[in-house]
Amino acid sequence: MDRDAFLARIRSASASLSASSDPGILVPEQPPGDLVTRFCRELEAVDGVPHRAVDTDDALRIVLELMEGHRWFMARGPLPVPGLAGRLIHDGYRIMNSDVPPDPAARIEHQLAYKTLEVGITAADAALAESGSIVVTSGRESPRMASLIPETHIALVRTDQIYPSLSHFLAERSEVATRSSNMVVITGPSRTGDIEQTLTLGVHGPRQVHVVLIPFS
Repeated sequence: MDRDAFLARIRSASASLSASSDPGILVPEQPPGDLVTRFCRELEAVDGVPHRAVDTDDALRIVLELMEGHRWFMARGPLPVPGLAGRLIHDGYRIMNSDVPPDPAARIEHQLAYKTLEVGITAADAALAESGSIVVTSGRESPRMASLIPETHIALVRTDQIYPSLSHFLAERSEVATRSSNMVVITGPSRTGDIEQTLTLGVHGPRQVHVVLIPFS
């Protein structure tokens, strides 16, 4: 068969096909049950620590307890606990500016100060019950350093932001992936293993991940 005849047969066959409709984002079936309970169980399974607050005042109390023994923190806002950063500063904690200077020398000096940064506090965009993960996006007003550099990461998330899985989250909130410059799915503390499969936490990111769940009202 020559080339023209071959292509003509393909065009003829393609013309008879009807275009299928867009099925959209397909979401997997998930087991029934309380999403908060399931998320806490899965987070503990990956060495994360869930905290169930009864309200925003209780969430503030939990964060203050987690800050004990530390000095420097970085906050990525807006946080769902009003006045949290101000309260920490009032109590003597030092906040590190997340703005990176454009001047090369000043940028290096700024980044060297990260060595003293102990705690990062973020508002997670979502929590995923299937894996105990949290979703954190970043952009101009919400730099990613707070969730990646400190040894301890405290994430705040409302209970209405818990989704069964990442597919469910993207199906309902697809704009989140396109409006941000970066979207990170964090599943417990940073971990790595050597050739002898010895697990080490905190090599490439936070050694401790605390997730404070705040009831939605």
